[in-house]
Amino acid sequence: MVVFNPTDEIHSLRCIPRNHSEIVLLKLRNELKDTTETFEIETIIYNSYMILEFVKTFVEGESSEIEIFDSITDELLYRGKSYATSQTDLENYKLTKGVLKV
Repeated sequence: MVVFNPTDEIHSLRCIPRNHSEIVLLKLRNELKDTTETFEIETIIYNSYMILEFVKTFVEGESSEIEIFDSITDELLYRGKSYATSQTDLENYKLTKGVLKV
């Protein structure tokens, strides 16, 4: 799962694709709203990783399905999920950050 920080304006997605491509289509499907945003992105290849940088405003708690396609052949290169949170301690992640008062 890829975690995006909703306070950032520019996001970076790093993945190991099935094949490499210079220009890809990144599709983010919001699971709650059932809407899809598509970005055409020039990739950065570093070792066996493909790095994509894009501009998007995420909302805290937003979850999405990620699909990356080759822009020319329309071949699926990567599929995954993402979640937007500004919490940094992901190992002890809590859905509610408030203090419980008894």
